[in-house]
Amino acid sequence: EAEVEACRSQGGAGGGRSTEVGVVVAGDLNADSTDAVVQLLLERRIVSSHRDWRIGALHWPPSLGLAADAGAAAQRLGDNLRRLNIEGPESDALDWSLLALDRTACDADPAAVFGDGTASGSPDVTSEDAGKRLRQVALSFHRLRGAIKLVVPAQRLQRQPGGLLAEKGCDASGEGEMDGGLAGVSLAVAAAASVGRGETLLTCAIVAAIEVGAQTGRPPRLPLSDQDVAAALSRLQALGLHLRASQVGVPTPGTAGRPGTDCLPPCGADLSHGLELQSAYGVHTHPTHVTVGYANTLDWLTFCPAALRLRATAPLPGEAELRRYVAMPSVEFPSDHVSLIADLEW
Repeated sequence: EAEVEACRSQGGAGGGRSTEVGVVVAGDLNADSTDAVVQLLLERRIVSSHRDWRIGALHWPPSLGLAADAGAAAQRLGDNLRRLNIEGPESDALDWSLLALDRTACDADPAAVFGDGTASGSPDVTSEDAGKRLRQVALSFHRLRGAIKLVVPAQRLQRQPGGLLAEKGCDASGEGEMDGGLAGVSLAVAAAASVGRGETLLTCAIVAAIEVGAQTGRPPRLPLSDQDVAAALSRLQALGLHLRASQVGVPTPGTAGRPGTDCLPPCGADLSHGLELQSAYGVHTHPTHVTVGYANTLDWLTFCPAALRLRATAPLPGEAELRRYVAMPSVEFPSDHVSLIADLEW
């Protein structure tokens, strides 16, 4: 805005020239019309209570601190393993409850976040407490989701040379157990070696299997049984449903929405700007990015109507056309995003 004001001043000093500056803001914003970034551009303001701030804090791994949390959990797992005698064959006597990566996160009760699940919930729950508990639920959700993504493909690849388990750092002693599976002491020995190398539930299928067991209350093993997978997916669904009920679910196209009333304190900032910007294509819903099972409006071309006049825009292809070769990019559309083209007159 300071640069725009400087240009306006220079234009006015020249005499006879327009003091309005032709500003164009365009690009892949990775956001549709319900998201805060588009609302900030077009409406010039978003508030600290906008839902997107908290959704970002709970679902963007760097903001959530997921990698650091997984690293700390692996350290605790290693410490617990060192306290146990895992050299003998007593696999049935191994108390896996002592090896849970983080009992606080694994025991996170979605229903406890707001008491009865409503914003007014329990009178004993403060907004700060609710925010902390909600973060615990989000951490449990993303840790379990990351573990499932890692360990389920590992089951399919474990008998292939150079498969996922080997790539993720299984030591020689662990590799000898893969065909018959890992459980009990053999899994604990392999996990100790893995966390000793700095692996976490986000990078090692062995540690991920222990996370799945910790969150479901089932003895961890590799490969997982069908019942293990079903229990993990059920737990993941329950965590996700509660986040959605708290209006901070995993981002879904078109559902971020505007700020609402809840008992959580704002976690963002009030942002505003002084530029009047207009979308060349309007507040549209034409998909500009299409993949298998997903289509959304992520690209925007905005301009300052006080200085620029919109003469024409290039037509946008329909979704059926974009899916002619399944998804983007394709032989017809070499980019994974549609080009937005506008003729602007100054």
